[in-house]
Amino acid sequence: MNFLYKWIVSALAFCLIASSVTADIRMGVEFPLSYSFKAADDGSSLDADGMPSGLILLAQLPFFSGGAGLESYEIKLDQTGNHSISLLMADVFYVLPVPVVNISLGAGYGTVEVKGDNASSYQKTNCSQYFLRIAVPVGPLFELIGSYHNVFARVAKKNSDNLLEAGGTLTTVGVAIGF
Repeated sequence: MNFLYKWIVSALAFCLIASSVTADIRMGVEFPLSYSFKAADDGSSLDADGMPSGLILLAQLPFFSGGAGLESYEIKLDQTGNHSISLLMADVFYVLPVPVVNISLGAGYGTVEVKGDNASSYQKTNCSQYFLRIAVPVGPLFELIGSYHNVFARVAKKNSDNLLEAGGTLTTVGVAIGF
């Protein structure tokens, strides 16, 4: 009896690992690793102080060969004082029909604002982005995710025509699970 039990459990485990299960819904989370600011028109640029904080939530739906996401992260500035740039964006993405890995192309739109000591001097403005996401399957239900985002953002100073260049490139890593 003990032999039969071990054989059934082993056979089920082998079938679970060896079978190709297609998940209808995928949910994932990504964490920002680094953010590099673009240079402004005058050649100056902001510097990030360490890794950004925040996360990106994403969902891939069965009726659409793509999905949607929500991004919220903050980049501390390597300047004097307590300053940071905060971004909040909604994303849509399309998963390309490539075997073995999931390659997604997407775009996002949202808002950017300055936080900290001089936040009242700047107004919240719109921002946009496009991104490339690569997901590598790990087993039948999990994926490891890496993505590269190109962000376009400029924060307007109140009562002035001056713009603060807050755009740049973001890299992330994460994980997704299928249901």
